Amino acid sequence: MISRKLDIQRIIQDNSKSIFQKNKELKKIVDNVLEQKTKNTQNIQKIAKIVEQDSEFNLSAMERVKNQVLCNLDLFNKQIDSLKDKNYDLQLKISMATLSQILRNQLNQFSISFVDSFEQAIASNFYLFQEIFQQQIFKRDFIKIKYDNLQDHHFTDILKLAQTISDIPYNQTKQIQSYKNTHSLFSNFLNRISQKETIQHFLMKYPIFEMIPQILSINELKFKLLKSNYDQSSYLFQIQNQDTLQAQIDHSTQQLQAFCDFIINPTLKYIFQIEISQNANRQNLKFGFGLGRDSLVNHNLYEQKLMYYCDGQWGVDKVVKGQNLTMWEVSRNIHFYTIKLCLQENIFEVLDSVENNNIASINQESTDISKLKDLRFFVNLSSKYKKSDWIKIQSIEVVNQFI
Repeated sequence: MISRKLDIQRIIQDNSKSIFQKNKELKKIVDNVLEQKTKNTQNIQKIAKIVEQDSEFNLSAMERVKNQVLCNLDLFNKQIDSLKDKNYDLQLKISMATLSQILRNQLNQFSISFVDSFEQAIASNFYLFQEIFQQQIFKRDFIKIKYDNLQDHHFTDILKLAQTISDIPYNQTKQIQSYKNTHSLFSNFLNRISQKETIQHFLMKYPIFEMIPQILSINELKFKLLKSNYDQSSYLFQIQNQDTLQAQIDHSTQQLQAFCDFIINPTLKYIFQIEISQNANRQNLKFGFGLGRDSLVNHNLYEQKLMYYCDGQWGVDKVVKGQNLTMWEVSRNIHFYTIKLCLQENIFEVLDSVENNNIASINQESTDISKLKDLRFFVNLSSKYKKSDWIKIQSIEVVNQFI
């Protein structure tokens, strides 16, 4: 067999012969080998059987030798057959193009010299790998990416992002710094032209929000606040712009409270954004917000034990993370709050919006809001308020899931 391979190489490399002469000689060799193929195979199998019957031989070792010989014979026959296959060159071209797509993807970080050498080795011995390329190469959920449309800096940035993610400890409980600062970033800088252009340019370059369908499906609710007349206090405050409860007198002992004009849907996931006035007397202002029954809109909210209060425990007071938001030493320095609410899933959480370092929640073991019906959302100024102090619902959104 080795001599035949050498003969084929000499014929191919002989530049003195015409293509017609080479084809004629190669055909003769192929025909001769094909004639001997069955006989040679039978002879080798007979020898292998004799060896197996001889107890002095290491049968397991000889079995490996036999299989290797038969494999080499089969591969040689395939190499000969490939010379007669008109589709061989086409298969080689298609397979090498696929291999090149895999190897030359910059995300693999292979060196050019390695890829060149590897492709050359495959192409030179393609008959060895022909069956492999006939299998399904990519996964069924393979994501087709137009790598030609990506520039070098895209590959670099993607690899840097992957490295950053890989460096984050598994099951890390501390929030990623970039996520923690998101609210502060948009709240403080988005209205500045330079930052707005920078953010817009970044989102055009890397449309990350396109990967998060629940963000795109946010539905901001239209609402308005209605006055509650608890403690006959409705004349002591005004509703400004339909979203703000604003005091009209100084230091009344009467509580001021207002409620949203809709009943909470138990199945929906709500996000409320709350802002507290930042006047000079902010260190004294006491406030709260939370849930109340529709039938009790003109009653004391805190008695229902479904409220967050800045200086005491009235239902939403379980410390989930950080400091206790119901302690006045903590809450007096907080001006923005985020509320996550879903009655059906028994979720009622209060977060300090800027950093999200501190989170309070209802005690789910003792309070199950999923069993309650006809609830509204309330805001409240309870004491030590001055004229022009206020509490505002910045927005109410319905989302597919909480992030």
